[in-house]
Amino acid sequence: MYCPICGDSFISQDGTLYCKRGDMPLSQGMLRQLQHQYSTPATEQSPLPAFAEQIHASLRWYCPGCGIRLNRERVCPQCRRHMRKHVRRFIELHPHFRSKP
Repeated sequence: MYCPICGDSFISQDGTLYCKRGDMPLSQGMLRQLQHQYSTPATEQSPLPAFAEQIHASLRWYCPGCGIRLNRERVCPQCRRHMRKHVRRFIELHPHFRSKP
């Protein structure tokens, strides 16, 4: 699984996933949500929430399943899964000390 904020691979540390570049542990709740979303077929994922410029356009985002940069609508061009429903929780609950990729 990849960090949706920088695209680096998560590493396993102390029973959780951790982004080394961002010094960011992934919460167990978010891990469960991402595992569920990326283990089900893209056609069965939740409906695409409305795009909110103020929330969704703030950062570059990467697909947790593929590790590639998401398009402007926060949809993966490869697997077609979206990150829109997770963006707010990542911004609020997962501080990532951003460095340039």
